[in-house]
Amino acid sequence: MAKNRVLKSINSDGADRCVDVFVRADGTYGFEEYRRDAEDGRGWFPVGFYDGLVFDSEKAVLAEARLRVCWLEGQWASYPHPRHPGESRDPGRCRAAALVVRDDG
Repeated sequence: MAKNRVLKSINSDGADRCVDVFVRADGTYGFEEYRRDAEDGRGWFPVGFYDGLVFDSEKAVLAEARLRVCWLEGQWASYPHPRHPGESRDPGRCRAAALVVRDDG
């Protein structure tokens, strides 16, 4: 099984969270959110479980990641919101949506 090739790795301000945007061997795109604890030397752990979502472009991945991963809002203030350009979103709504996705997965 071929490994995914990471195109972008976006870190949170505290560097305890990260989103990797990757391309698969079949040419589809995806992303995953990770976290690490400073006191735990074992490295990064997946927390979003988004890696099974399939997209046809990097642009589509970035738009969906921005909707599902709340802290990306602060990292990409200049990246337009895919549904409401010029508007920020309610972080509470984002967290609730992410929890629903995890339950359905």
